Amino acid sequence: MSLFPIFSPVAAPDVVLAFVAATLRGSGGTSTTYSGHAIGTASSGRIVVVGQGAWGGGTQPAITSMTIGGISASSLIAQSNASVAMRSEIWAAAVPTGTTADIVINWDNTTSDSNIAVYEMTEASITATDTAVSTANPAALTIDCEAGGAIVTEAGNNNGSVTWTWANITESHDSPGSGSRSYSGASDNFATTQTSLAITGTPSTSGDECGCAVAFGKA
Repeated sequence: MSLFPIFSPVAAPDVVLAFVAATLRGSGGTSTTYSGHAIGTASSGRIVVVGQGAWGGGTQPAITSMTIGGISASSLIAQSNASVAMRSEIWAAAVPTGTTADIVINWDNTTSDSNIAVYEMTEASITATDTAVSTANPAALTIDCEAGGAIVTEAGNNNGSVTWTWANITESHDSPGSGSRSYSGASDNFATTQTSLAITGTPSTSGDECGCAVAFGKA
């Protein structure tokens, strides 16, 4: 008989993901600053996740760098639709301090408009456990997620002033673009393991799309 107590290992806490805010920027350029943007509650373990959609007019713009409050963010996933010069991306950075921050984005081509959707996340690893991309209409994103994990999606469509309907995940934002574009995203925390979860994002007016998704696991 052991003289020492035997303790079961303590399970890591579940990821806590919450949508903060989305903002559309109708002006063009190769660099955009979303000044003083809300990023959630300051926390030593906070990760700020940014879903981003952009339209380039002629050539789809790819992000070359992003900073959040001066902290360099990392690209997690991206998907373009060259036929309509649109691109959806998801980036993230560990940002422990501040409730607002300047989010600065640089692209390799000029944008005509762009949108960001900001999420705050704790008890998570910044490394994606799975990713998915789609250029289908509706956006079809099949992804795995561990128990206690979370998923973020971002998608764009070349029709403006539309509403989106998301399946198997909760919509975070609908952001009509300037003119004939729209952006939308969704997110959820998942208590149980998700295997080949079939997420769809359907705009009320059909058009060319690009979408992406990231799954996050526990820290």
